[in-house]
Amino acid sequence: MQLLAAAIAFALTLAGLATVVSIIIEIIHRILSLRSKGLRAMLEQHFNDVIVPAIKTNLDQAVQGGENKLAEELERLREDLIEKMTANPLVILQKSSWLPKRAVKALARYNEVTAIDFLKRLPETKVYAYINLSAREAVGKRLKKFDEKYEEYEKAISNYFKRRAQLLSFVVGIALAISVNINGIRLFERYLNDPELTATVIAQTDNIESAMAAVQKRPADGSGTVAENLKEIKTALDQYKDVMGNFMGLGLPIGWQFYPNCPADGSPATLKNYDPQCKTVPRSLPEGAAGKKSSPGGGILRTVLKDPGGFLTWLFVVIITGTLIGLGGPFWFDVASKLGGIRRKLSGDGNAAQPAQPSKPDDDPDTVIEKITAGSASKPAGKRTSKRKKTKSKSPDDSSS
Repeated sequence: MQLLAAAIAFALTLAGLATVVSIIIEIIHRILSLRSKGLRAMLEQHFNDVIVPAIKTNLDQAVQGGENKLAEELERLREDLIEKMTANPLVILQKSSWLPKRAVKALARYNEVTAIDFLKRLPETKVYAYINLSAREAVGKRLKKFDEKYEEYEKAISNYFKRRAQLLSFVVGIALAISVNINGIRLFERYLNDPELTATVIAQTDNIESAMAAVQKRPADGSGTVAENLKEIKTALDQYKDVMGNFMGLGLPIGWQFYPNCPADGSPATLKNYDPQCKTVPRSLPEGAAGKKSSPGGGILRTVLKDPGGFLTWLFVVIITGTLIGLGGPFWFDVASKLGGIRRKLSGDGNAAQPAQPSKPDDDPDTVIEKITAGSASKPAGKRTSKRKKTKSKSPDDSSS
């Protein structure tokens, strides 16, 4: 039974550390504005691949002056489209703020534009004048195509962001394991031999779950305005301190007081304050010599030189541990839950978890198109029956970590 309890504690520990990784990834996304850059790239490609071919005829007729003038007009239309799609309509923000207008515009700019948002804001753009030169039915068909293509692009970039986030999760997981010295074998052995610590970690299940849920509630890709991202960065940093402080306070065998940080004086009196594995590292000083207390860097370098085989084994185990952390908090929490279910069955008690309720659908794109075309028509037209299911556009780059 202790083996099962140790496995549950180990899975919960990896879930908590994976939550820390998710927080770090969230901070990276927000600081580097990866979502904002991805949105701009998607809008540019959608404009070049979908909108330009649809307005090419009207544009050629309206613009005189050769290829240079045409290129300038396309550039103007593209930048205007991106500006209108991402600009915050609350002008009062600029009037009431003490910051320069350019700074306020940057802080208030949107970093997420769904397909519904795109359709609603399209009539405000300059490019819409070229679309609206056609008959109402033609405009409706084009808007329908714009919406369908935008959703295709949105799914494609969402898939890319998810893959990138997963890769980043493994990289950050490995970096965290190395920087904090998280050895999975040492952790599991400690849980096997210390039932009290194992019970303490299992008792933290609710805290780990609430921390993981708090991270998942926030869009990790940095969607929202820049000002909102700055606020979320502070929230993420505070949560990082809380989660890491909680883990360090439990007395887990992680940190640089363990191997490969070993002393130069390998006497029993000195080694009792260090990881037992340091006994395998040959002495750098004679027995009984009084050496100064070295920094972790000096101890690690000494281990590399005196015990290269042991150091490489440690490094391999830590990298594997970081890779396991990179699988994500939900994955490890699910593993812990299943192991907990087995444990409850063995002890004669079991409760099934309730599935999460699905979210409600958003606006119907067909309804939005109908409103746009109806507003641009000279005569009212009857409603069309929508055969399209309601959809909700999800934010790209949700970290599974």
